[in-house]
Amino acid sequence: MIKKLLGLLGLFSFLAVTPACSDIDSDNRLIEVEAATAVRNVVIEDFTGQNCINCPDAHAVLEALVEQYGAEHVIPVSIHAGSFGMSTSMTNYDRGLVCLMQPEGNQLQNVYGEVNSWPIGVIDGRGGFVSHDTWAQLVRVELERTSEAAVKISASYDEAANKAVIKTVVTPYADLDATLKIWVLESSIIARQRNAEGLVPDYRHDNVWRATVTPLEGEAVTLTDGSEASFSHSIELRNMEKERWVAENLSFVAILATPDGYVNAARCSLATGK
Repeated sequence: MIKKLLGLLGLFSFLAVTPACSDIDSDNRLIEVEAATAVRNVVIEDFTGQNCINCPDAHAVLEALVEQYGAEHVIPVSIHAGSFGMSTSMTNYDRGLVCLMQPEGNQLQNVYGEVNSWPIGVIDGRGGFVSHDTWAQLVRVELERTSEAAVKISASYDEAANKAVIKTVVTPYADLDATLKIWVLESSIIARQRNAEGLVPDYRHDNVWRATVTPLEGEAVTLTDGSEASFSHSIELRNMEKERWVAENLSFVAILATPDGYVNAARCSLATGK
C-alpha cells in the first residue's frame, strides 16, 4: 500500500480527439512528502469505467490518500461514466455480470466539460478535470483551505420500509447561498474490471456512486452565519433486476456547494444495526 504521495507532474491534459485510457510512467507517479494537517473534508470525484485498464491505478491513489489523511477527511466517489463504463442496463445477475454506470454518471461528468481520457477526476468541484497523478498535491491544498461551514451527516436504516433516513446538519461561519447534495455510495461490490494484465472477474469496487437523494444539481439552501440548519431526506434501497444494494455496504455523502466549488462535505455509513 502506498503510504504518502504527491504528484504535481504537470497540469491536467485533455488528450487527443479519440477517447483513451491514459497511462502514467510508474517511475513518475508518486513522490513521498510530509502529511498536511487536515482542517476540512475533500471530495474526489473519480470518473472511471470497468473497461478502463488504467483506472485501477487511480483507485490505488484514492486508497492511499484515505490512508494518509483519514476517511473522515478524504471522500472518494467513483463515478462510472464515459466510453469505458458499463451501463447498469447490461447487468445480468444470473450470468454474474454486474455493471456500474448509472445514467446520471455521464451527467455528472458533463458538468465539468468534455473528457477524452480516463481515469480523470475533479477535486472538490473546482478547477475542472485533473489527472490522477496530480490528485495528491491538489488534495493537500484543499485540506488546508479555510471552510465557511461545518457539515455533519448520519443515516439509519428503516428495515420495515426498506429505506435509509438521512439527517444533515450544517453550521455556517458566514452567510451563504448554496446547494446541498446528498449522494448514495456502495462499497464491496464484486464485479469485473479490466487492468493492464487483462480482465479481473472478481475485482472489488469501492465508493461507487449509486444514486442521488437530492436533485442532481443539488437542493438550494440559504444559510445564516452561526445559525445551525438541519435537513432530513430518505431514499428507498434498490433491490431490482438490474441493481441490488447491500444495506451494510452503503454510505452517504453530504456536499455543501457554491458556484466556486465545494464548501465542505461529510460522509457516514448506513447504520443497519447489524
